[in-house]
Amino acid sequence: RQTVSLRTRGGESILLPACPVPGRARFPSAGQIYNRPCVLPGTAQGQPYYFCKMDSKSARYIVAVLLLGLVIVAFFTFGSWWKWLLALLSPEESTIISAEIGIIVFGISLVSFIIFLIFGKDIRQLLGKNDIRSPSKNTHSIKLLRRYYDNYLLHECERYELGDLDEEQAEDDSGLKLSDVYKDQYVTARDEEGIHTNYIIRQKTELTFQHTENKFHKGVQPISLYQALEKYAGIHLIISGIVGSGKSSFVNFLAADIIRSFSPGHASELPKNLVRRPVVRIRLREIGAAVNSETQTDGLLLEHIRKQVCVSITKGSKMISGTSDVSQDDLDRYCDIFLDELKNRGVILLDGLDEVTLADNKRKIIQQGIKTFLECLHEGSETLLILTSRPPGLTGKGGRPYRPQGFVRLELQPMDLPQAENFIFHWYRKKAAKSCANPDDPDYSKRSRSLISQIRDRRSLQELTHTPMLLTLMLLVDSGNYRLPESRADLYDRAVRLLLQRWHRNLLDYMESLDPKEQEVLQAMAYQDGFIEDLREGLSGIALESYYDAEAKGINKDKENITFSKTLVAGHFAQIYGQSMNTDAVSWFLENRSNIIVGASETDDRLQFVHKSFHEYLAAKSYAFDEN
Repeated sequence: RQTVSLRTRGGESILLPACPVPGRARFPSAGQIYNRPCVLPGTAQGQPYYFCKMDSKSARYIVAVLLLGLVIVAFFTFGSWWKWLLALLSPEESTIISAEIGIIVFGISLVSFIIFLIFGKDIRQLLGKNDIRSPSKNTHSIKLLRRYYDNYLLHECERYELGDLDEEQAEDDSGLKLSDVYKDQYVTARDEEGIHTNYIIRQKTELTFQHTENKFHKGVQPISLYQALEKYAGIHLIISGIVGSGKSSFVNFLAADIIRSFSPGHASELPKNLVRRPVVRIRLREIGAAVNSETQTDGLLLEHIRKQVCVSITKGSKMISGTSDVSQDDLDRYCDIFLDELKNRGVILLDGLDEVTLADNKRKIIQQGIKTFLECLHEGSETLLILTSRPPGLTGKGGRPYRPQGFVRLELQPMDLPQAENFIFHWYRKKAAKSCANPDDPDYSKRSRSLISQIRDRRSLQELTHTPMLLTLMLLVDSGNYRLPESRADLYDRAVRLLLQRWHRNLLDYMESLDPKEQEVLQAMAYQDGFIEDLREGLSGIALESYYDAEAKGINKDKENITFSKTLVAGHFAQIYGQSMNTDAVSWFLENRSNIIVGASETDDRLQFVHKSFHEYLAAKSYAFDEN
């Protein structure tokens, strides 16, 4: 079961584990030469591989047999063997026999010379002493290296980073993993022209859509995202959604589920076409931070994957064995195998295209890198790409949409009330199990029913259940030392703070990947005391002033969304920061990264708060603390 190196006639090398040759149980054993051209998995169509490297002892036996065969062939070819035998019985024929022997020797020499002239390189390789080396003490098996990689990636993808949501509760709920609380979500599909279709893909039902001329037509029923993955087998996907809608959670959960599928007896709803496939998860902001205007797109994605796999193996070794002594030769050996598998039937998860700036053409370079990677895949490759982004990340300079060929776009939709209730029940059951309590413990059951009852009765709370991120924040507050709705103001205060500063922690290490306006705001968050409070103060002022304006215009504030201009936003932050801060950068950050304010429509530049309840809370906060 050692890795065997095969060489093409062109001199190229490839490392493969045992058993890749179609139609054979294993590689040739000692004393055999496999000289029939064949196409191996992961190689270009029609590229034959001929000779298998063997140990030198076996190779010498083979060459000896070949030479003996040449002697016999030459001996019989010249047809004088009977005269030679006669010479042993009749010395009178010795002169004739001597001449015949000379001819035979000359013939053998000529044939041998021609054979070595044609096949000398191959035979010299067979005679080499270092064709297949026994593993040294510091050499890791492919199986062990894969274990290092899988364990580290699983560990990273299962992390449920509650500290990003609520620092005070993170420690209490640190035992929860992503797989403990993850629930399926709704998505809608877009056709090639970006028009919403009239169906929703939902949980655990059957997909019945027809796909004709790249259009999706009527006649569908709700379906889960996992079932959509199965139905879209062979089609690359773009998954878009607003901040906190669960894009990264889905990517992490899918990667973890694929890794777990290698374990015997693992039960999962993972589509069969994704079981036991090589998987890699890439945060595109990491590539964005490394590229520049001179970066070559050829091999960009593969080179980053190789680096990430090496890092994952090293850290996985540290996790499992306590040391990270994996040699570079072992890393290169594994990466060669892994990348070949990835290009053949891998799953590549690309998370966060929106986190790469348009400046310096960084996003365009990455998009081109994705395109060139897909073009290098051989015909028949089953490799699947899944790309996630917020909607602004799918729009280029001049408002041109990003529509790569061969991709279908799915959009995550807000969670409805039944989904939110299911999420809450599931959360409390898992929390009880992690605390060694009965999952049906009356206390946990009562608390979940109480929270659901309060959400049903209050519209303002329902708006915080539309995304997994805000719903999780609500659960953290409710399961801690607070209760709803008495602490509703505190809940909204935490939600606003979350939307404003969560990205600071995630993106500060990848500043070079971001838009220059966003870099300015993140640097201010990191180094200016009170910057977050200034942002909240400015938002509260905008909310109250726009509320007064709506009242003056006779707008029904209970039924209609209140909109305001970008000029109003710039004016409020200009009063707060003066010349010390670019107000355009602040406005860009609030609209394009935190998403606490969003565009009111696609036809004008009016803005509104992401939820009406956020507008009401911030207006009330400004009014309550107004000294006048």
